[in-house]
Amino acid sequence: MVKQLVVSVGAGCAQKPFIEKLKRRGYKVAAFGHGKNDPDAITLCDYFTAIDTSNSEEAISWLKTLNEEIIGAGSFAGGRAINTLQHIDREFSLCTKIPKKLSVGMNKFRQQLLYKKLGAGYIETFPADNFAKYVDHIHSNKHYIVKPAVGRGSAGVYKISGQDLIEKFFRKELKEDEVIQECISGNEYRVLVLVHKKVIKILSPIKRESRYGGYLLGRLSVDLNVLSLLKRHFENILPNMEIDNSIMKADVMIDEAGIKLIEVDIGVGGGEFFSNYVSVIEGVDLNDLYIDLITGGDVEDNMGVEKKAQYVMDYFYLDKGGELIDRENLQEKIKSLFGDCVIQFNSSRNREETGRLEVNSDFVLNVIHQREELSSEDVDKLLTDCVMLT
Repeated sequence: MVKQLVVSVGAGCAQKPFIEKLKRRGYKVAAFGHGKNDPDAITLCDYFTAIDTSNSEEAISWLKTLNEEIIGAGSFAGGRAINTLQHIDREFSLCTKIPKKLSVGMNKFRQQLLYKKLGAGYIETFPADNFAKYVDHIHSNKHYIVKPAVGRGSAGVYKISGQDLIEKFFRKELKEDEVIQECISGNEYRVLVLVHKKVIKILSPIKRESRYGGYLLGRLSVDLNVLSLLKRHFENILPNMEIDNSIMKADVMIDEAGIKLIEVDIGVGGGEFFSNYVSVIEGVDLNDLYIDLITGGDVEDNMGVEKKAQYVMDYFYLDKGGELIDRENLQEKIKSLFGDCVIQFNSSRNREETGRLEVNSDFVLNVIHQREELSSEDVDKLLTDCVMLT
């Protein structure tokens, strides 16, 4: 017997495992996306249309024409797709719907205003298009981070002193689509939080380290020392968020003063590669738990389960262009170096496009492994020696 319909926001390669799992569990699937769609994912769907994942209004209108009972909606996409997913949840009164006040989009100034209102720990942020109002708040002897107001993947981010920032403003060199944030120290974490019936069922405390001290994503690892602190923090802010059922990927900074939110994606599990890492360290299939959540089923409580903290995930980039060896041989070489490991190729990159280093999505592949005695720089050198054609 075919169950009710589940909506997939996106039909790219990141959505394919999600759609496959839905079909195996007997659900109908309606998906939409425009651009980098996966032909196999589309073939699996009962309904598909080429609507951009940022166009919530058109997507909702299309879904209504299907005359099907929609029981859930999900996505492993990012960016504007998150806002679309939230709109669909509310429009069809799905169990994972969140209050409208939480849907502030991708603008980092509005995001930080929301975190401040929620009492969630925020980063002081100023909009460049109205910076004259805030320039007196800048301390010349401090440092600040300038970044696009709407942007992902560490693109266009740089550090600047307060004095240089003030001078840059008066020279009218700040871009109107940028924001300025206080530069805070501490450790950065990428936290997966799954909430079911107002109870946290999964919380993965994953430390994020940048590549060679820059801004590109380098290594993810489990830090059990901050698990209790993070759990208390999210338990404290959930009532203000008024969330009953949802999954969140939260980027946070932790220092001696406590926790500050950098960015929280509500409704999505943080993308294909991140969710696969969470599945490894939690010993579960996050796709299964996500489907249980969005369809109103029972969700297994994983908080008491020991995490596989010995696993780390290293992202590998190449500074120079060139063609990679074929994947089969490359996988054999990597496994000979790391033993028991999971290799994830970035399917959005062509084999020849290896010399670009601008955003996080420029990585060539990542490896989930247990050789934690190696630094991310060690891993980088090992992989560089084995991936290129000679």
